[in-house]
Amino acid sequence: MAQLNIGFFGLDYSFSNIWAELLSPEGEHSGTDLLNMRASCVWDKDHEKAEQFAAQWGCEVVDTYDGMLGKVDGVVNGELFNVPWQHLLMRPYLEAGIPCYLS
Repeated sequence: MAQLNIGFFGLDYSFSNIWAELLSPEGEHSGTDLLNMRASCVWDKDHEKAEQFAAQWGCEVVDTYDGMLGKVDGVVNGELFNVPWQHLLMRPYLEAGIPCYLS
């Protein structure tokens, strides 16, 4: 089974690092094939925070919230402050049939 690539949204007041830790080959739980996923892309309104997350988890920073289309098998919105807009942020992915997790 091919490894699933997961994209992350939002890094302020977020659970994204917890999820990346569980999914990433660089994380504490590496070597488990239970989930067979990895953090592959990240977007945040603060590009510097996205760069830091990408450096830690070995993933790509995208410039726009819909920049992960065609690159991921699923997305995680981990930022609590995104809740009022999550339906807008996730819409392109939902329309493309990509599973979305709202943390």
